[in-house]
Amino acid sequence: MTVIYFSKAADGSFMLGPPGYPGNETRLQNREQLIKRFSLHAKKLITPAISPEDKNIIHVDKKGQYGPVKNRPRGEAIISTTPDIAIGFCGRDCAITLLEDTKGFAVAAIHASRHNLKDDFLERALDQATFHMDGEMRAHIGPCLQQPSHIVSADVAQDFVRWRPSARDDFTPVPEKPYLFRFNYAAHIRRRLERFGAEIGHVSPHDTFTDGNYFSKRATPDCPDQNMQIGMAALRV
Repeated sequence: MTVIYFSKAADGSFMLGPPGYPGNETRLQNREQLIKRFSLHAKKLITPAISPEDKNIIHVDKKGQYGPVKNRPRGEAIISTTPDIAIGFCGRDCAITLLEDTKGFAVAAIHASRHNLKDDFLERALDQATFHMDGEMRAHIGPCLQQPSHIVSADVAQDFVRWRPSARDDFTPVPEKPYLFRFNYAAHIRRRLERFGAEIGHVSPHDTFTDGNYFSKRATPDCPDQNMQIGMAALRV
């Protein structure tokens, strides 16, 4: 599997919005430019629109189709067995997790947001990806808020632990600020992947709050396209 990271800071604008919207021609050109930029041998790049309400798992068929051609797919995970289709997600601070079949039959991408980690969506997506794989599963975790920067309120931490008691040790109090906690986000995802039986490949060290090339700009009020700052994609080879 070929794995790539891309970001607005490092690679320029890559607005990849859905066909039919204003500026669609530019968006399609941006997809083509990303494919060329990373020398991907792919006919197209599919990046679903994040849809936490639906939590769809999108399947790309052998023809590279995933539903009505004019609609950008909406969902939180995407699975492909098509060799010439690159898949991935764009986002801000959430870890994009890529999966590959070690025998090369399938790839998958999961938007592993904190919201999606509270329940069993991650495991459900892993289970569906496994169905399409013939070899072992290998997982790669992309840039995200690393523990020093991933600070949440006590209420958020307690709510998460209420859903997933095993995550208690992933939250550590901020010194002298008992109402704040640091979440060991990437480590939490890694443990759940390992518990599922996935081999861990690359885990990005990039912190989307401090890294200049992978800075999400979440805290920047003048950022007009905050949902399109950082991306990760995979191509079956």
